[in-house]
Amino acid sequence: MPLFDTHDPLHEGLARYEAVYVDTFREHASAKLGLATCTDEDLEHLHALYRLMHAAEMDMTITFRALADVDVDAPSLAPFADAFYDEGKRTANELALDAWLARHAARVRADTLAPAAAACACDAANPATCCATTSRRRRSTARTGRLRRHRRVARRDAQAVRDQPGRERFAAKRPDWARDRAGCSMLSCSS
Repeated sequence: MPLFDTHDPLHEGLARYEAVYVDTFREHASAKLGLATCTDEDLEHLHALYRLMHAAEMDMTITFRALADVDVDAPSLAPFADAFYDEGKRTANELALDAWLARHAARVRADTLAPAAAACACDAANPATCCATTSRRRRSTARTGRLRRHRRVARRDAQAVRDQPGRERFAAKRPDWARDRAGCSMLSCSS
């Protein structure tokens, strides 16, 4: 503040930052959900998914990746089978998840993107692999070659449309040791 005569330039800068942030977040949200645009209702829909993922203890990377595999004409939890850490939490939240999927499928069908294009958008925005958990655990003892391999998988995933054969372990749920460890319990490439 001492560098300015008035608060106006600072308020203008904050207003501009807020506008850019909101626009960028909307673009990110629409891509993650496979939509052409993102409305206020879509943002609430995304936040509802985050709440459900937390309640049902679902892996974020696997959940968002599975959105591309949802049949919008007959949505089901089948594509999300590998995303759950706790079967009891899945069962307890199944009706809410089914309702969310029904709303999502209706929204994708009503969107200007064709369902196949929506699936491609989901794939492009939602990485299949998350090397960070494994790397973090092994970083103190990892050899340079292992770190390079992790980096190659992550780089390839950013460019790939589907999963990488032979690299399935990088697309798995976070390990049990990371389920409730600070810094790892919500770790995901999709966050």
